[in-house]
Amino acid sequence: MNTVGQDVDLSQGAVSRSLLNVAGQGMQQECRTQVPAGQQLNIGQIIRTSGHQLRCKDVLHGVLNRWDGPGGTCKQVSIYVVEPEAVSLRYHKANTNWKK
Repeated sequence: MNTVGQDVDLSQGAVSRSLLNVAGQGMQQECRTQVPAGQQLNIGQIIRTSGHQLRCKDVLHGVLNRWDGPGGTCKQVSIYVVEPEAVSLRYHKANTNWKK
């Protein structure tokens, strides 16, 4: 799971930059296919890309609020949006002949 800004620019943010450096520009291009330049994701939205040069099949990129404490809206978005998506992805792959 990678948190991103609403424009899904992987050159912004330390984790996104690290992923981009290893995965390659194909990951940013895949993000741009899903979120074209000039468009944005809303807080709580998630897109999925392949892992490209990473040692994983998929990466989830999601927009969260800025951290506002353990009981804040950032934590709520994480619990109600991000975690179920990750669980759903794991379940789907474990129970199907899923191929990329």
